[in-house]
Amino acid sequence: MKKLILTSVFLLALPISAQDRTQAVGRVVSVQGRAEIVWPDGQRNQALRSIEVLEKDTLETGPNGVIQVRFSDGAILSLGCNSSLRIDQYKAGGGEFVEMQLLRGRIRTITGTTDPEKYRLNVNTPNANVRITTPKTDFEVVEESQDRMSSGVYTGGIEIHTNLGSLELGVGEDFAFSRLERGEPPIGVATRPSSLQPNTGCI
Repeated sequence: MKKLILTSVFLLALPISAQDRTQAVGRVVSVQGRAEIVWPDGQRNQALRSIEVLEKDTLETGPNGVIQVRFSDGAILSLGCNSSLRIDQYKAGGGEFVEMQLLRGRIRTITGTTDPEKYRLNVNTPNANVRITTPKTDFEVVEESQDRMSSGVYTGGIEIHTNLGSLELGVGEDFAFSRLERGEPPIGVATRPSSLQPNTGCI
């Protein structure tokens, strides 16, 4: 009984973040340059290969940083340099739902087995969200500035939603790339925007 009481006291003394970090939704598979995982309590941790990623974590990269994560549904996500992504929800299997927030920078991902109806990527500026229309979709989003973003689809399809309109890209659609300016609906473009070129804006 004394051992049980001491164990309970020890657990209560732990920071909440340390107690709750048991349900991993993904794992870091590759890191280049400076990259960190920020816990919900604000604690910053160097991103290392094989470290676990949980819901509510924020992935952040520096000017030369790239981090790649494999999620529990088989998705692969790459966060480019000078970027920040918060994982709000990531539930695979029963009750599956994925919602992430791109706070700044660029993301490229090949989505996993999650039902396309249950997948959301919110982009901080301009205010938009991206939904996939097919499983195993390979797409990229770059926040170029506080007023502009570009998107591209390489396999599958996505739909970009804003308060001013929506646009579908990829399989079966007229365009694979798009531009979005604040205060305007998204538009399709025929050629790959320069901001989607590899390593754009990195040192």
